[in-house]
Amino acid sequence: MLAWRKADEALASTWAFKCSDNGTLCGCWELGHRDSFRDTTLNNKRTMATSEWGTRSITFASHSAAYSADIAVEEMMVKLQQTYPDRRAKLLKCLRIDLSWRMHKLSTGQRCRVQLFLALLRPSQLIVLDEVLGCLDIISRVNILDFLRHESEGPQKATVIMASHVFDGMEQWASHVLYLRDGQVAFFDELANVPLKGNDRLSIYHTTEAWLREEEDQPEKEASATGALENAQNRAGGFANGRLGDYSHQI
Repeated sequence: MLAWRKADEALASTWAFKCSDNGTLCGCWELGHRDSFRDTTLNNKRTMATSEWGTRSITFASHSAAYSADIAVEEMMVKLQQTYPDRRAKLLKCLRIDLSWRMHKLSTGQRCRVQLFLALLRPSQLIVLDEVLGCLDIISRVNILDFLRHESEGPQKATVIMASHVFDGMEQWASHVLYLRDGQVAFFDELANVPLKGNDRLSIYHTTEAWLREEEDQPEKEASATGALENAQNRAGGFANGRLGDYSHQI
């Protein structure tokens, strides 16, 4: 499931997924009517935190990166930390990070918080988060959702797109919900129009469970019938793991 906070209406038309006529979601985001992945002039306007660590044309953070180096948080991305001191202080408090922490001594959850800290240091107009909430403790999760809400509602007017299997607090956070089924858009609407599931009140958790139960008897696919995604993780083409080698493929 994808949930996001959309910026004000004046910017809404400039931030979009590309969908084909039959509702298939394609692997491309448009940013100001420009291809967010291919147009490198947009590098300073977008941030992505996902399950793979690496940097190419988009900033990546990860909950699975094996940070084992004996290095302190304050020694990482020093220039970026110096450029945005106020934002740095806010994120340190939000994610409860000690600058003296040594990376090789941290738990998985602490490393995840550090990686989110580094990914979000630079202000962006488009923030894409892919499964980054699962490794966070409750306090950090609530704090980062509050931070992202301010990024959307405040002067930055950022659009935040989040793919997640963690739904705690989403009813108070998201403005829109997108549910994909076999690469097709099964549901997309404002949060207020999500079908009611769960004890007379909206529960994204119970609603998503109901959607998934409908798919329970369908075999899980390893790849698309055409083989379009069989080489999605192209490690020979200079892309980071998990990035599409051909943006025309459907996901």
